[in-house]
Amino acid sequence: MNTYLLSLVERTVKEAIEEFATLPWVFPAFHTNRIDVIQLQLNKLMDYYIDFFQKTGFLPTELDLFRKSCVIERKIKNFKKPKNDEILSGFSFVIEQIEDNVKNQIIPIHVQYPKTSNFALLTGIAATDPYGKNITFMLHEFTIPRILIDIIPKDLDYIDRFLDLYDGKVGRSLMDFVTSYNRNYKQFQKDCKIYLEDTFYQFYMKKKMIGANRDILFSDMTLKEVAYNNQFGDYLNLYRLFNQHYKISLDKLPRFKQILYYR
Repeated sequence: MNTYLLSLVERTVKEAIEEFATLPWVFPAFHTNRIDVIQLQLNKLMDYYIDFFQKTGFLPTELDLFRKSCVIERKIKNFKKPKNDEILSGFSFVIEQIEDNVKNQIIPIHVQYPKTSNFALLTGIAATDPYGKNITFMLHEFTIPRILIDIIPKDLDYIDRFLDLYDGKVGRSLMDFVTSYNRNYKQFQKDCKIYLEDTFYQFYMKKKMIGANRDILFSDMTLKEVAYNNQFGDYLNLYRLFNQHYKISLDKLPRFKQILYYR
């Protein structure tokens, strides 16, 4: 696993948490004191992405991620007082974001923080009550040993630009695409094995899967619409990549937008 793959995983999870925080059922679930409902769905979200990234090779399959989750409640007024409280000091930025209106807020949280021998990530949501008095944090912490993370040379980041520029539907070969930017194709293939830990085209398809994930998890689109929106051509291509190639069952993916919350 290298720094590029790790940054892509982190960015994907960050965007997913931001989507999760805006789901229409999260607000009523919190304000009817059904934090257990939110926690259950957050667990499903985290479980899915860990499974997805390990099956597609972004994270090593043998990696046993250290993970813990918690629910913490604090009084908002205490954030303005100097206290020896790691939560208050670590999450004062959350209060700063909403200080003009601290009532009835749902805030996504995604924070990296240093540990001596580990890469650590804290992600989840925070929610404030209707009176602006209390804030509840629903958090997941993940840590990965730094020794498992390879640092990628800066001069290989051109491959990331190529991933954005490349269009598989255009009728020219990958070799023609690469050489049109004055790059040696054989060296490009070697660079991809280092930077992407995969071939360029396979990784290009995996990035399309990340976009499909977002649509499936957080929208009402049908799977046919998801396939079209993410340039898979048709549902069969989407199915083959998820179900057959990576053994990720499309039928079992959580559809968070479709959750109906009842008191």
